[in-house]
Amino acid sequence: GHAYFLGRTFTPGAAAWVSRSDDGGKTWVAQGNPWINPSAGEENQDGPFITNPKTDEIAVVYNCPTTDASPVSTPTGHAVCVSISKDLGLTWTSHPAARAEVTVGNDFAGLAADTAGNWYVAYAETTKDGTVLKWATSPDGGRWTEPKILVEGPGNRMFPWIVAGDAGRIAIAWYGTETPGNTNDQTAMKSAKWDLKIAISVNALDAVPTFEIAKATELPVHTGTISTQGFDP
Repeated sequence: GHAYFLGRTFTPGAAAWVSRSDDGGKTWVAQGNPWINPSAGEENQDGPFITNPKTDEIAVVYNCPTTDASPVSTPTGHAVCVSISKDLGLTWTSHPAARAEVTVGNDFAGLAADTAGNWYVAYAETTKDGTVLKWATSPDGGRWTEPKILVEGPGNRMFPWIVAGDAGRIAIAWYGTETPGNTNDQTAMKSAKWDLKIAISVNALDAVPTFEIAKATELPVHTGTISTQGFDP
């Protein structure tokens, strides 16, 4: 088997990089760059780094800034991109999976692949009332469906994590609050109660997929702000 390590620098104008081990981690060989962003004013933020269980392709999801360095171009805001390698990390091809009207609502999107080889992304997108939770799917990592809204309305949904099983079976978990506003605003979020929530679908590949949504915890798991700005606040 193969082991992989994904790293990146925090300095704008840098890149993500991958190393691979074929001997259980004893030795490592540098591979390619899933993304390179020469912009001096933007940073790409990585989500999960996974292996497709059917194709053995490896992939990483990340936020794409709308600069000339990005593989996508939108009038404003950001997009969610998926970079895929078919040769054990040596070369990479990036594809826009979803385009945000304003910006991706948090710093990390989620990525999963089912046993039939289908890809899925989940992410939060900023609105005037907080953030909405969206998701999309692709048969090959290159052609993506139009993003679908999973949860909307006043309030915030942060840090979605998505997993997949058999074809069309997915689960998405996230932190959610009914408190609107910027999750970094200490005044607006002072009394915000955050629950851990989960949505499960067994027909995510259908034209009209359905989800069962529930709270995973009886009591809130957090009160106050959730920062998307590192250590600030």
